[in-house]
Amino acid sequence: MIKLKDLLTEGKISSDVEKMARKVGVKFDKKTKSITTNKYSNPEGDISKFGKDAEDVKVNSWFSKGDVDKQQAEKLIKMVKSKYKLLKTKDFTNSMIATFIKDKKNPRTQFTISYAKTIAGTYIAYEGLYGE
Repeated sequence: MIKLKDLLTEGKISSDVEKMARKVGVKFDKKTKSITTNKYSNPEGDISKFGKDAEDVKVNSWFSKGDVDKQQAEKLIKMVKSKYKLLKTKDFTNSMIATFIKDKKNPRTQFTISYAKTIAGTYIAYEGLYGE
């Protein structure tokens, strides 16, 4: 039997990432922030529109709770890569950043998953538009 909650959240990037993170043992501390940007209203970077078409958007900015390691981050990125298109990845000594997109024509579907090992500890972060 299909639940109503599953129908409402089906296809949303944030719910997919959360489900995949739970499978690898990562629990996110969820926060949403508002920013003003023209990244989504002017994706081509047309200079004549610069500063005129800024919009307020909500962004999910989630950080992992508890101890995580690089293997968990790699598993999460591999699972997300099986469903979404990987745009670019940056791998450093103590961190990695992977940028994904759901629909190449819609820049609102772009999101980032990152892993970092810092002095304060290790974390996995997800950042993407709220409601996408």
